[in-house]
Amino acid sequence: MAIPTEALYLDVNADAAVHPNAWKAYVEASQFFGNPSSSHQAGRAAKSCLEDARSSVASSINAIPDSLIFTSGGTEADALALCGVVRAWQGDGLPHVICSNIEHAAIMKTALMLKERGEIELDTVAVNRAGMVFPVEVQSLLKANTVLVSVLLASNETGVLQPIAGITSMVKDHGALMHTDAVQALGRLPIDVEELNVDLLSLSAHKIGGVGGIGALYIRDKSLIEPTFVGGGQEFGLRSSTQNVAGAAAFAAACQEISPWPTTVRNEFELRFMNELADIEVIGKNAPRLPNTSCIRFGGCEADGLLMGLDIQGIGVSTGSACSTGSIEPSSILLAMGLSIEEAKSCIRFSFPKELSSKELERVVRITSELVR
Repeated sequence: MAIPTEALYLDVNADAAVHPNAWKAYVEASQFFGNPSSSHQAGRAAKSCLEDARSSVASSINAIPDSLIFTSGGTEADALALCGVVRAWQGDGLPHVICSNIEHAAIMKTALMLKERGEIELDTVAVNRAGMVFPVEVQSLLKANTVLVSVLLASNETGVLQPIAGITSMVKDHGALMHTDAVQALGRLPIDVEELNVDLLSLSAHKIGGVGGIGALYIRDKSLIEPTFVGGGQEFGLRSSTQNVAGAAAFAAACQEISPWPTTVRNEFELRFMNELADIEVIGKNAPRLPNTSCIRFGGCEADGLLMGLDIQGIGVSTGSACSTGSIEPSSILLAMGLSIEEAKSCIRFSFPKELSSKELERVVRITSELVR
């Protein structure tokens, strides 16, 4: 189905448009049909392309190339981080895992599955109404058998940023490992694994203009995890499967397009709404947030109906994570932040492309306000 040329897509946190240079890199890399594990010329050409991509993606987070494992996406990267650390546990009893209660389902559901199977002890740390995790709350949950703490860097629903460096410091002083899901943060704000000091960090290409089906996991010390499945031993023996060379090349090209993202559009957008409507709330307004994300509660208005009305007007938005599309339940993330069921069902997430103009912004505010009224 063709998308109208006048349509406005404000759901970048779900999936960003493929950048032209990323598509070009994908097409060009597709000529390397050889298996990158093969030793003949075609295989070596594919291997060279793959390693160039690895270096480029690693550079975008200030990591060394050999610390980066290519995966099929952010979900697999999260699962490999969590399950891989648990499998490598050598201590007595069950390994203990801590995660925030606003994690992406890729972490939360994996952790709950491991708990239900009797493979881990699990504690979740709560957030306040602004969506922030307090490091002291994490510290209070640490145990002798704590093996991993996972707190996402940026919320896909609210854009709220977490104090990862501060959390990491106390976690590592305790002797546990630290993982952060940085899928939404990449491309929106600078990421430096040395400054964050994390042991593991998850990435995904399609959020920043790469193609779908490719992600990565940064691993500071590969001896600290075990693979979740085995096979040919690709990706340093931690993620067996013939690599997606073209996808990796497109990922690298998208990383090369990363540039500073201003907060001016988001701030102007929210200010216009506050001037138009009385009963609204910007979720996480008093917390540091991604520059491209506004989650807004429209009092007395059902978000599902508002979303459909906006879609008819050619404006694409979201009521939460795209991974839970089709669910009529309120967002578990918003409920965890202390919103009531009614409040959570009145929230719309706007996630902007960088090139959104002031005129387009005004159109979104005007149409949305008219629908709300």
